[in-house]
Amino acid sequence: MKNFLVFGYGSIAKKHINIIKKKVLKSKFYIIRKSKSNPLIKNLKFIKNLNSIKKTNFYAVLICSPTSNHFKNMRQISGLVNLIFIEKPLVNNIREFAKICKISLKKKNIIIVGYVFRFNEAFKFVEKEIKKKKYGKVLNIESNYSSYLPTWRKKNYKKTVSYNKKLGGGVTNELSHDLDILVKLFGKIRLKDVKSFNNSDLKSKVEERIFCFAEIKKKTPVFIKLSFNEKILNRHLFINFSKGSIFWDIISQKVQINYFKNKKDIKKNFLFKNSNSKMFENQMDFLLSSKNKMYNNKFLNKEFETLKLIHEIKKKIK
Repeated sequence: MKNFLVFGYGSIAKKHINIIKKKVLKSKFYIIRKSKSNPLIKNLKFIKNLNSIKKTNFYAVLICSPTSNHFKNMRQISGLVNLIFIEKPLVNNIREFAKICKISLKKKNIIIVGYVFRFNEAFKFVEKEIKKKKYGKVLNIESNYSSYLPTWRKKNYKKTVSYNKKLGGGVTNELSHDLDILVKLFGKIRLKDVKSFNNSDLKSKVEERIFCFAEIKKKTPVFIKLSFNEKILNRHLFINFSKGSIFWDIISQKVQINYFKNKKDIKKNFLFKNSNSKMFENQMDFLLSSKNKMYNNKFLNKEFETLKLIHEIKKKIK
């Protein structure tokens, strides 16, 4: 029997639990939840605190609570379980990151952050194409994730983490998958300027839409748009090269490559079916497999660039 400790029981926690249950037939989940009414589900036990399970041997913990609680949850269990999965973003600020590094080093925790697109087949394909360097110099990059919060969050969106500033809401945290994609593909992102907007019908106190102007190495310009107050869903990454281009439609998981060869404009389309759903399974496979043994405290240094970019965006918004 493999025991899993889970903080939070929102949609993403349920998704992870359902995947693990299919892959680990003998599994039990202890879910820390303050709600008075909890569903009766086989192999799920709802608890209010850690007092009753201190002697339980856990295979891993899944921290799927609001971002503002990640650091507190991490401190609660660092000596109780070694393998820790934390939903994105890792923590709420740079100071908490530094403290987590100290805790992880002392307790020798293995930490995996829930940036799921790292396990996406289309992402891996784009990454390989960039590394080939066959399309010339990168001229500019555009990343766009536009959505509408009431459609995205099926229940009352005003009660969700996304809408609540104290819980870590706003597009910078909630849509940071796309920031992580850029960091993993191009390395350090140097932020130049940020424009933030929240004048919409949502009437929230978080940043609902941001335009980021940045650069990668060699001063290559990067434009980033993150929004959840637009009625049309649009999510893509466009990379413009001197001898071609790559356009990744992240919603349809279609990658279009254009390049010039023998004075001809060549177009190639690649479709990665079900890669958006499979990436969550790939992520949990990684958690459950021996692959996670490659992680050590040095891994957290790689997480720093994404968290630093999030921090710098928030700082410029203020």
